[in-house]
Amino acid sequence: MGENTDPKEEWKEVSGKKAHRKKIQDKNEDKKKEAVNQNRYQALSMIKVIEPEGINRVEFKDGWDYVDLAVDSGASETVVGEEMLQSVATTEGAASRRGAQYEVANGVRIPNLGEKKFCGISGEGCKRNITAQVCEVNKALLSVRKVVTAGNKVVFDSEGSYIEDKVTGEKLWMKEDGGVYTLRMWVKAEGF
Repeated sequence: MGENTDPKEEWKEVSGKKAHRKKIQDKNEDKKKEAVNQNRYQALSMIKVIEPEGINRVEFKDGWDYVDLAVDSGASETVVGEEMLQSVATTEGAASRRGAQYEVANGVRIPNLGEKKFCGISGEGCKRNITAQVCEVNKALLSVRKVVTAGNKVVFDSEGSYIEDKVTGEKLWMKEDGGVYTLRMWVKAEGF
């Protein structure tokens, strides 16, 4: 835009650049909206239907409790809620003495309330000593990391999923329900 240019031409040039910038901004906004919608779709695809019976049924029959543990590769600790396995006492553990907390998926931190130690027996009759950290959770989680560190192999497969002791070869079979793999463990009232 120089001194000798026609003001009408100048105005056309400026408004043309503004229109071009507006088109680019609109395209960027459309891309952002599309990304937000894609994220919403992905979030909705991760929602699980909760049936009235729930995944974490705990029952007491003839001196036995059982708990369905969700086998979770994202859990750093095996955890249960305080109301789960009511026949097993919650005791102070090293993590609760240290004031350990756990960060859940939404970023909220929940305190360690102690631990429950028990001998769980699978449907196949395999015994396993389990120490579960107690915190305010609505689903018991079995940490794959803890299971593997204890000398086991965890297999998720469409033909059958299981936890195998690498030394004895014993297998604890998991049940898949709606994409969640669970292991039912029976517990005698006295713990271990």
